Amino acid sequence: MKEIVLKTNIMYEGCIDKVKDTLDTLLGKGNWGVNINLPTKPLTIYSDTVSVDIIKEALNKLNYKAELI
Repeated sequence: MKEIVLKTNIMYEGCIDKVKDTLDTLLGKGNWGVNINLPTKPLTIYSDTVSVDIIKEALNKLNYKAELI
């Protein structure tokens, strides 16, 4: 699977809880993670089929932003 890393504004565990269902649905459980301890709050996704644009759009609907690092 391809690894893609996006800079986000997901800041806290509560934010992760808000995006969890959406990302689990799009990518499957265990195919994504957010490191809120790093300045860029990177979201790492593992997928060969889901595009960055789909992830960005899904996060935008939840009031979060993401961009390629």
